[in-house]
Amino acid sequence: VTVVPWTRPRPVRWWAEVGRHRDEVSQPSTPDHHRHHVHAHGGGSPPQLSRRVTTVLAAVVGAVIIATMAGLVMLWPPDVEPVVGVGNPYESVDFLAGRIGSVRRATCEGTSADRLPDGSIPASVQCVTARVSTEPGHVAGVPAELDIALPPSVDRAGVGVGDRIRIARYPAVDGQPPVYAWSDVARAGPLGALAIGFALLVVAVARLKGLASLLGLSVAFVAIDRFVIPALLAGENPVAVALVAGTAIMTVLLYSAHGVNVKTTTALLGTLAGLLATSALAVWATSATHLTGLDDEQGGRLSQLTTQAGLGDVI
Repeated sequence: VTVVPWTRPRPVRWWAEVGRHRDEVSQPSTPDHHRHHVHAHGGGSPPQLSRRVTTVLAAVVGAVIIATMAGLVMLWPPDVEPVVGVGNPYESVDFLAGRIGSVRRATCEGTSADRLPDGSIPASVQCVTARVSTEPGHVAGVPAELDIALPPSVDRAGVGVGDRIRIARYPAVDGQPPVYAWSDVARAGPLGALAIGFALLVVAVARLKGLASLLGLSVAFVAIDRFVIPALLAGENPVAVALVAGTAIMTVLLYSAHGVNVKTTTALLGTLAGLLATSALAVWATSATHLTGLDDEQGGRLSQLTTQAGLGDVI
């Protein structure tokens, strides 16, 4: 009698068997199928674009760049100061910085600036006066402390002790001393901190691409400051200025951030096509609806300061 030792059967992993059986059923063992399967899932390189397509893209982008350069030359504002319809009301006004040290409230007589919604002027209103410590600046003869009246809306917004503000200094007229008045909140510090934090975050996340994007963004700010605003003040066509500046800015931004390649070129051409279509639609919409931008006092004032031109194209 031969004694066969008993061995424990190997466990069968049913999910593996089911998966193998499914693969065998779904993949016929034909040479053509095997060849296509290897080609689809192998490590082969992706299909390359034809030289003709690449040449066409390069030619189109080259034409766009040449047209943009020509537009910059034609629309570049002159170095002379633009002649405006009225004098600049802030030409002789100096702006100072200061910090609020204390705030006091009192009851004052109502004026036209305090007019109620029903048109009546209240007999008395609450006046808010801030004692402001001025900061050294380029204007001589400024007192170390000033009493500045705060508008009611500013007081309701929470501006108070410790906040930095901007003060407008109007020059002396007819023997009267200079007048100091509220201008705005000084936002340079918070905005500067926000800009630095944003730049550090972009560089930390995107590394070199983030740095290139920031460089492109700086080019955009320079273009707006040196080209767009002076060209608008000189009376150039706002739509043409916007198209030329937008094309130049987007070209620099995209290529500096993503490199010169087919994908970036395709994205640039699509963006420029959208910009052109949006501009055409905006021109038609403003013309059809007769939008002039002169419906309020600020629009009329801006029109007078920009060579008496209408603001419809700017809109």
